[in-house]
Amino acid sequence: MCRLYAMHANEPTRVECGLVRAQNALMMQSKNDMQGYSHGHGWGVADYNDGLPLVEKQIWVAYHGEHFARKAARIYARTVVAHVRRATVGGTSIENTHPFHHGKWIFAHNGTVPNFDLVKPLILEHMDPLHRVEIMGTTDSEHIFRYLMGLFLQHPERGIKSVVKMGL
Repeated sequence: MCRLYAMHANEPTRVECGLVRAQNALMMQSKNDMQGYSHGHGWGVADYNDGLPLVEKQIWVAYHGEHFARKAARIYARTVVAHVRRATVGGTSIENTHPFHHGKWIFAHNGTVPNFDLVKPLILEHMDPLHRVEIMGTTDSEHIFRYLMGLFLQHPERGIKSVVKMGL
């Protein structure tokens, strides 16, 4: 299971502490979480500027080098989502690294969809064709995101929360 950080504040906020310096910082969780698992199959950070997400993703582990720390130090935003990956479905690649995005929407997932190889054909069969062709990777997470985005585009009047409840 991956590790996830999300923050939404009333005012622009720095996130370096939570991502890099805190006792249980996301960067340190990429090395070892409390169960001793490494989350070294890539990292991604999304923050919003003028209503659109700026997404940076890398396939190396967050605690290697200074790149993750420098990215965290530069962020001053109201909304931030960061993710360190422990691959369960899909190999290590930039396409499989979270967060995924579509327009103003971002998505990161902490977990594994049970029996994804059995669920995947059903998801693809019922997925909006626009989102089916936008799938770049092989993760369960991206497939779920694209499926939900397709449902939301069909029913925007219901709102994203309702669509997520309806879609699952």
